[in-house]
Amino acid sequence: MFKESNVTHYFTQEMVEVAARLWARSSISLMDVRNQVFHPDKPLQKYRLPTSMFIYTQGGSASVTLNHVSYQSGRFGIFHGGKGTELSIYPIDTGLETYMVLYKAESTPFYRRDIQRLLEQVNPFIHLFGFSPENPLYYMEKFQCMHERWNAKSAIHQFYAKSILYQIAHRVYEEFDKGLVSLVEPDFVDSVKRYLDQHYMEPVSIQSIIEMLPVSRSQLVRLFKQRERKNFQEYLNERRLEAAKRHLENTNATIQEIAMGCGFGDELNMQRMFKKNVLMTPSEYRLKMMPNLDVYDIDNDYHHHYNGKGPEHLAKIQRGGELTVFGQTRSKQMILTAAMSLLLLLSACTSSTSVNNEGRANQKPIQTQQVHESTTGAENPAQTQKRVVKTIKGDVEVPASIKRVAVHTWAGDLLALGIIPAISNDAKLGAAKDALSGTQMSMFEDPEEIMAVDPDLIITRTEEQYEKLKNIATTILVPYDTSLEDRMLLFGQVFGVEDAAQKALDSFYAKVDKYVQDFKNKGIYGKTMAIVFYNDDGPFIYGDDWGFGGQILYGLLGFKLPAIIKKEIVDTGKGFRQFSWEAAPDYLKADYLEIGNGDDSLLVKASKNAIWNNVEAVKNNNLITYSKEYDRKSLYVMDKVLDFYHQQFMNLVR
Repeated sequence: MFKESNVTHYFTQEMVEVAARLWARSSISLMDVRNQVFHPDKPLQKYRLPTSMFIYTQGGSASVTLNHVSYQSGRFGIFHGGKGTELSIYPIDTGLETYMVLYKAESTPFYRRDIQRLLEQVNPFIHLFGFSPENPLYYMEKFQCMHERWNAKSAIHQFYAKSILYQIAHRVYEEFDKGLVSLVEPDFVDSVKRYLDQHYMEPVSIQSIIEMLPVSRSQLVRLFKQRERKNFQEYLNERRLEAAKRHLENTNATIQEIAMGCGFGDELNMQRMFKKNVLMTPSEYRLKMMPNLDVYDIDNDYHHHYNGKGPEHLAKIQRGGELTVFGQTRSKQMILTAAMSLLLLLSACTSSTSVNNEGRANQKPIQTQQVHESTTGAENPAQTQKRVVKTIKGDVEVPASIKRVAVHTWAGDLLALGIIPAISNDAKLGAAKDALSGTQMSMFEDPEEIMAVDPDLIITRTEEQYEKLKNIATTILVPYDTSLEDRMLLFGQVFGVEDAAQKALDSFYAKVDKYVQDFKNKGIYGKTMAIVFYNDDGPFIYGDDWGFGGQILYGLLGFKLPAIIKKEIVDTGKGFRQFSWEAAPDYLKADYLEIGNGDDSLLVKASKNAIWNNVEAVKNNNLITYSKEYDRKSLYVMDKVLDFYHQQFMNLVR
């Protein structure tokens, strides 16, 4: 899977201008023109485009998918994809006629720097888009004529067919330029559902699905919940349960084989899912749905108990089930009789001891014995019951009742669930210090310091911490790059509060949606943002996931990285870089800048720098600050960071 960065939802006049220049200056080869009809029972699935392609559809509604992004088209639609794009066409109610125009933009010669610079801004030959044309009959005639001329096979006809390609491209971008196009909005919910339906048997990361779509996490979560009335994980679990039921009903596969084949990972996880959702174990479900299983009520009616050869109609379970009815009652009677005999014998021994003790019953030993029997025979479920959760280290058994937690980095996630850790490195974090006032501070460097708290559970961030602390108590490793949703769902399972975890996420993303709408209303949304740490020798520039609020600004609030920062910092995996002040202006070309550590000291220093003062965002006073008080990406802290940023931006635009 990959993140599709070329999906286009709108075209600005600047984009249209650059695209037109490239079409005029580039060398284009027409490769093929095809006409084909697809039907609901015979769709086109996962066709990898060998070249760039225009697709024209007519005759009925359809779902057209380009690289996992679904578009719902009406009677007419025009779509475009670049080489390597995965195309699927699903007619909805009737046959769908399509025209496919395959063309190739030749590689740009090294000496054509003008074209190369334009391609770095906009590459129209790889854009993914779909729209309903203003005049579908115009396109119908053009595509039909192109198909006829191309398949005439003569050079003069194929030359004319190529000229029609330019006419179509010109008409498309002319409509974009005039704003006459009704772009087909991608159906991201359908994209996610199709992917989960096809890959439920694999280990599926919700984060990886979100990353392959050009839509924010909060928007996708909200759209999916509104349409399906369930979240991603619940939908995935349903697909897996449906598949498991089919295998239990129709195959002789073992529970373990079905669990592995349906994406549960192991038999224990499948057992847990069945008990929670089907209210029975997989084996019980198989017995219930088993065909040809005779059922005989226990009654006093006369039956043919013997057929001359032996007992008839004994209730036996077929397919090697776990329960065996025949002989079960008699075995239980024998066991019960033996148990009663042993109990009477023990009772007699106890009475004998009391009599030999001059008739004085020793009440205290008997009372202790009763307590001991209660403890060993029916232990407190909260002490003995465990939950099994899947982690990066495999399945981990955690206590059902967790009272003392040692957590590094993720204390804010636990606070969002109403859980206050006993010890954490976040205890003095400004944004959470009041909520963590009763939490002991520790940097998790001394194992004895953690051991002294006697934790029921330890949550670490690094492999080194995990190896150092895993022998003290049950330990879970949650790496720093684990997504917010994956973390919260994991902690929900660990502490048995899955519903609370989902509600906390829903509440958080609802706030994100509200603030995003505020930014759109004020014209802030979608603007470029650079994160800067001032230094006299040259500024440090940060990427989108290296702290300093990047996860919030870029990942949730819709700000964009300047292209040069994305190319030289994010795409290279460096996270951040320091630049000389001479080179800095190229990296500070952004609508907004974030600077500092939450006070004015760095701003005061920067104000004395002539280069800094000449930066456009600085001249426009489009500056916000960052505070170390929010230096975590846990849910509790991120919720406060949202408020912190929202207030600053609202102050800028008043």
